Amino acid sequence: MIEVDFLPASQTQSGDCILLRLGAFSYDLRQRNNQTVIMIDSGFSGCSDDIKRHLSKYYRTSRIDYVFITHPDADHISGLNKLLDDTSIDIGRVLIHDPWNHVNSVFSRTQDGRRTRKSIEGNFEETLTVLDQIFEKIEKRSIPTQEAFAGGTLRFGEYELTILGPSRGYYEGLLTHFPGMDNEKRMCGASIYEEEIDWRVVDKFFLKNPDTSPKNNTSMIILISRNMSYFNGLFDKKEPLFLFTGDAGMEALWKALSFAAEHKILVMGCKYMQLPHHGSLKNVNAALFGFVNAEEYMVSASSVDLEHPSRLLVNYIRGILGKPLYHINDSTMMQFGFGCPSRPGWGCAIPKPMFSKVFKLKGGV
Repeated sequence: MIEVDFLPASQTQSGDCILLRLGAFSYDLRQRNNQTVIMIDSGFSGCSDDIKRHLSKYYRTSRIDYVFITHPDADHISGLNKLLDDTSIDIGRVLIHDPWNHVNSVFSRTQDGRRTRKSIEGNFEETLTVLDQIFEKIEKRSIPTQEAFAGGTLRFGEYELTILGPSRGYYEGLLTHFPGMDNEKRMCGASIYEEEIDWRVVDKFFLKNPDTSPKNNTSMIILISRNMSYFNGLFDKKEPLFLFTGDAGMEALWKALSFAAEHKILVMGCKYMQLPHHGSLKNVNAALFGFVNAEEYMVSASSVDLEHPSRLLVNYIRGILGKPLYHINDSTMMQFGFGCPSRPGWGCAIPKPMFSKVFKLKGGV
């Protein structure tokens, strides 16, 4: 069995926090759960209370076996930073990229001869303050850490978790363009709505060259599959269930999908895909949706966030693709699962409706 929960976003900002558990579990208090609990990202600091409540109320545990941090933005790591202060929460292992481990590689890639190892480490510390605090707390609590790059795999019975991206080389290349590492000024696309358009031709208004920041492109891209031959052994096939994307942009996503294709890892037709970067139009295009062809989509974004998820994107998925899209906001959380019992008090999620008015972005289309 597998159960995946998207916890509420912040009341004022969009964030990501996903809890899931695999194994044999029940909501019957008389039965003991035999489960592995995983957290993918941790939202803003306020999300730590939601995590604790959810673990206690629904998973009946205070332990997270594996924590995956896709990338070091505040809306993905701040909850873990606060959670590490609470010793009542037991954390088994944290899978997280450590830029300080790559200083030598980054140094060799820089063109500025004045750079020193110390200056590079200082720049990381200055621009990644919360991440630095997390590593200090992890070390203090003696929690094992591990970096996860393309090809990394964890198996839990019939389920398999695979890292599709980034590769180590791609990650190290992106580090050289982190804030403070170079003087490059990056424009990550437009963010201002301009004119109303007809939603029926919305696919023609994707950004021609969608771009995102180097930090977002370091996002872990995680696939959870079910091994169909685990019980019967008659054929070797893995069914793709969940694709988690963090804030990855087009470049990172295509590299991950290319890795999957090269290694014969099935992604196409997955049951659920998390829209990257809270449903930003800057991170996807029609070709990507055509390649993945997920059955349903999920997105986490605050209800007061006027740009996420993009209205264009919502209407494209609902109107053009004809697929359900579930919006997790500050007042809702959603459960998805396979073979797991129904949760008392929870009903079916309602797909997000289409917008009656949509707008194209100013510039870059």
